Amino acid sequence: MKELLTSVIQMNDEERRIYIDENGTQLIDQMLEHIGYPEDELRDKLNYRLFIELLSTQIFSKQQMKQLTLTLRESDFLFLHIGEKGTDSVFTRSFSALWLTGLLYVDAQVPFLTTEEAIETLHA
Repeated sequence: MKELLTSVIQMNDEERRIYIDENGTQLIDQMLEHIGYPEDELRDKLNYRLFIELLSTQIFSKQQMKQLTLTLRESDFLFLHIGEKGTDSVFTRSFSALWLTGLLYVDAQVPFLTTEEAIETLHA
């Protein structure tokens, strides 16, 4: 996973656009699988960094951002093992909240959620 993320980070914007057009669903799925990974290099320096770069350069499609938002607010991410102690689930919850913050910021600029979806996400 580190090699894949590093490879995409090293691409220029046009190469990333092409890569996301061809492999976006698979990459997003893999990034979500590692959103709360305990090792900080993979979680912070690669996965989160790439997410922010793809988001800020508007490489994600509106549909991809919508799907990410709806997925992240569910029990497997934002509410994963809530109340549990001594586990790494706090990383998944925390990074889900970080990703959602970025997505909601973009939605305020370039709407991709319905008003109802945005309100439900804010209340999640």
